[in-house]
This record gives sequence, structure tokens and C-alpha cells, in this order.
Amino acid sequence: MQTTDYLNDLAASVQQMTDRVEELTRLYTHTQLRQRPEPARWSVLDNLEHLSLYGDFYLPTFDKAIQKGLQHGWAPRATFRAGWLGGFFVRSMRPRGNRIPNPMKTFKDKNPILTAVPEHAAERFVKQQHELLEILNRARQTDIRRLRIGTTLGPFPRISLGDGLAFIIGHQERHFLQIERTLVETGVTLQAQLRWG
Repeated sequence: MQTTDYLNDLAASVQQMTDRVEELTRLYTHTQLRQRPEPARWSVLDNLEHLSLYGDFYLPTFDKAIQKGLQHGWAPRATFRAGWLGGFFVRSMRPRGNRIPNPMKTFKDKNPILTAVPEHAAERFVKQQHELLEILNRARQTDIRRLRIGTTLGPFPRISLGDGLAFIIGHQERHFLQIERTLVETGVTLQAQLRWG
């Protein structure tokens, strides 16, 4: 796939999710967005805070990798191809139609029910999304296939920057399906808007 098209697709998904959160904060009250379908299940704001907790790790990691690529003068490649491990991570994370594959346990430090969800969780997420859009734009200037990053699993295994970007965005898409279902299950909205089908 052309690298430009690959990054454009990722940026379009990020923009769509950003627009959706801004829409939700206009349409619904903070109390509605905090409402959980059941005590142990996540609210809209819980989901957004969970994503921001991952953003706290990945955004600086992406930024550092891009800086390295620019410092070394690694020019962008015309095409991008996923690595075998990174591609596996991305495929296991992204929604398939309206289905979330491979249910996964959340690390305790990334579980919003076990941490304090800030009042500004939606704004925090939107701010990170703007940072992610800037990162995607800067990534166009270097070799996203050659650059390697660690994950929240640790410094090893390492995956390409390009796979890492798709992984975190796939993770967000996954939780946005959950957000739409939460809105329906709590009666906040009557019809789920499943956008990654």
C-alpha cells in the first residue's frame, strides 16, 4: 500500500473519532457520559480515559521514534507493508465489521474503574487525538517501516512505527464500538452508530 494512503486512512479514522467525541460532549451531559450499563462495565468516559492512558505511553514513544528517523535522515518509503508480528497485533485488535474480535483483559493500571476518571476525560482524549494527528503528519517525513518501537508489553517485542500507529488506532476503533453500544444500553441514544463496519 502507498505509505501516503496508509497514513491518510489512519488520520481519517482519528479525525472521525475526534469529531464523534466532540459531538457527544455537545449532545449529552457529563452525567450521561459517566453512566455505566452495569457497575463493572465501562461508561463512555471510562472508555475515553482508558484510551488516554494508552496514549500517555504511545504518543511520546511515536514522537521519539520520529525524531530518531529525522535525525538519521531516514527518508520515507513509497510503500508500507506490515511486519508479521505488528500485522498480527493490528489484526487482533481492529474491529471486524460490528464485532470486536479477541476479547482481552485490561491491565490494572489501564482499567478506569480501578483509577480515578478525571472530569475532563473527553477533553483529555480530544487533546491527545490532535497530538496523534500531528504525529501522523510528521511520520510522513521518515521511514515508518524501518523505525521500531516497544509496546506496553515491554521493550520487546518491537514492532515498526507504522504498525504501532495502526495498532493504537485499531484499539481506539475497538473501544468506539463499545462506546456506541454503551450509549444504547444506558438509554442515552436510541440507535448505535457503528462506524467501523
